[in-house]
Amino acid sequence: MALKFIQKVNIKKPVHMARIKREVRLLKLLHHRHIVRLYEVAETNQEIILTMENAGGGKTSCSLG
Repeated sequence: MALKFIQKVNIKKPVHMARIKREVRLLKLLHHRHIVRLYEVAETNQEIILTMENAGGGKTSCSLG
């Protein structure tokens, strides 16, 4: 398992939040061996936490904005 933390303070525009929500919605639907699987999403006042399949062998951070 891998955890991806997205700080809400870094989400500057409503369009960025819409992109994150779209990514989460699509990742929940997709099950493919070449796509990291999303298991669970949690949200606090400060951040969005994605529980994902561990890609292994590298850094899993990416840009959503």
